[in-house]
Amino acid sequence: MTIPRGAVEQARMKNPCATLEQIGQKFGVSRERIRQILQRANLPTRRFVQHNFICLQCGKEFTCKWPRRFCSPECSRRYHNPSLVCSECGILFERRLKTILHNNGARGYKGRGMWCSKQCFGKWLGNNYGFSAHPENIPRGSRKWDRTSILHLRLDTGWGAPRISRVLGIPQATVGLYLKRN
Repeated sequence: MTIPRGAVEQARMKNPCATLEQIGQKFGVSRERIRQILQRANLPTRRFVQHNFICLQCGKEFTCKWPRRFCSPECSRRYHNPSLVCSECGILFERRLKTILHNNGARGYKGRGMWCSKQCFGKWLGNNYGFSAHPENIPRGSRKWDRTSILHLRLDTGWGAPRISRVLGIPQATVGLYLKRN
């Protein structure tokens, strides 16, 4: 049985969503024969399928032939690089979603904030874990050993570092350093 080529082409044009199998059943031939006829006529052999999708970023419904998660490249970029507010300085910045998920799981600062730079992170650490959070650890203004008493004892007696260290109870290396400086 021969099929007029024009009939197959018209069937494709009338219903672009029909499969080759459906067109072949209509004319009583195989789908391979329909594919050959459509290919010679330079018509699409694959059926047109239009799906409705919802964009993951903006929530807008869009139609597309192939499955996609975003309606535009801009929505894809905004989804994969969300805008965040720095926990220290308050400026708006973008960070890769993959980095955010990795850092919040890997560090011990989970859920405590996001920072735009290493400097802001350092300021936050200083405020929360440094001297401002623990004022008892602030360095003292005076030295641990009294340098003047070491120098006066040396000038008055002429003793060396080993004897001065025994008398004052200061390590010999420390007394030696103080004496070398003067």
